Amino acid sequence: MIWKIFARESGHVRDSQEFARECYQAGVIAVGWNPVGDLNAVPSRERLCQLLTERCGEWAENGVKTIRSWAGSLWAFRTDVKPGHYVICPDRDSEQYYVGIVRSSRVYHEKRKPRGTCHFAHRRKVDWVRILNRAELERIWPTGQFGGRQTVSAVHDGADRFLRSLKKQRRSFARGTHLPIRPDLEWGKEAESRAMAWLRARNYDPVDESHLNKGWDISCGDEKFEVKGRKSHRTAVRLTQNEWAAAKRLKKRYAVLVFTAMNREELRRAVPKQIVDPFNNPESWKKRAIYEYILVE
Repeated sequence: MIWKIFARESGHVRDSQEFARECYQAGVIAVGWNPVGDLNAVPSRERLCQLLTERCGEWAENGVKTIRSWAGSLWAFRTDVKPGHYVICPDRDSEQYYVGIVRSSRVYHEKRKPRGTCHFAHRRKVDWVRILNRAELERIWPTGQFGGRQTVSAVHDGADRFLRSLKKQRRSFARGTHLPIRPDLEWGKEAESRAMAWLRARNYDPVDESHLNKGWDISCGDEKFEVKGRKSHRTAVRLTQNEWAAAKRLKKRYAVLVFTAMNREELRRAVPKQIVDPFNNPESWKKRAIYEYILVE
């Protein structure tokens, strides 16, 4: 069985946040509607509808229809999602899709934030096994559409293609287009300043380590962030050998934050594209050999 589960705030929330990366790093999949309380204490779907109406009804834009949709997602998350099932979590911030296997036999209610700002309390433990980029996803679902639009939905069409794709050996690196790769060092420093402010706003405690040549720019405890700044999407994002080695070593604890902005005013408002665990998604990267010329004496 395959489930598509979104880990993001709903559309009624202004500047809704995406929590897919944080769930991936924490080894969980999480959904919201915290005021309902522990789902294991809810005896029926009908009672769940009542609780949603009483405690979350003010957010239901379409009244009863919205409440029923929410109840369907929560009840499926509680009852229908089983250990061994696959889950695909789309990440709007990185344009990637995290693929995992559910491990917990029941949903649990945890108020502590797993990472960063994710406040969703209803969770299942997941072993994340793969990251798909858009091109890989469209080889399975050519239209790019799969599952439903609700928070939790079963995926039926293309299930066989999905399972076959997981068994295939991946290419080491993707064939990318030839884009300019020369980094803009001044713009990179501006992006690092913006990244520090962005992380603080998300309840992190960032430390600038860009001058230490560790393979990342910012440290937040055991999480490391490499920051890239560019003025156009036509400029490629470049990871050095040192940065790639750090990504290989740190895996889920390593993320690339890509800020794209034409000027400083745009950069002050920019939200980064977040690419977590880049080493686990080689399809999204192209290896470029750099040659050196040595004087023979």
